[in-house]
Amino acid sequence: MAPNVVFTCPNTGKTVPTGISMDEHTLATATLSGNFVYCPHCRQTHVWSKEQARVER
Repeated sequence: MAPNVVFTCPNTGKTVPTGISMDEHTLATATLSGNFVYCPHCRQTHVWSKEQARVER
């Protein structure tokens, strides 16, 4: 199973899944911009960048 790309909700500090699966190397070299996802914790839509994202296994 591929690892999931996540970021931290700025309102709650909880982990939010982006719906993207890739390893650390692929994330580091990927071109990602204008990404947004609905947050199940605070019920808002967040825009996130590659710099805010991390890989969670």
